[in-house]
Amino acid sequence: MYYHTKITISVLSDKPLGDMSLADLDYFITDGDGSGKVDQGESVPISREELQILCDQHGSDISFFVGDEDCDE
Repeated sequence: MYYHTKITISVLSDKPLGDMSLADLDYFITDGDGSGKVDQGESVPISREELQILCDQHGSDISFFVGDEDCDE
């Protein structure tokens, strides 16, 4: 079974953040000059077909989740 979870991070800062990696964002709101709040949404079960669509949108290969032998189904 596969799941899709959306996580929202709300940040308060004294300047625009620009493009920031997740690791940099974590540092900024944990030890840096920003304030952050993380809201984890509901984990929703998804089908293999939905997983394929979402992997394509993320630029990920579905074999990361299902293994190479299962990708040609």
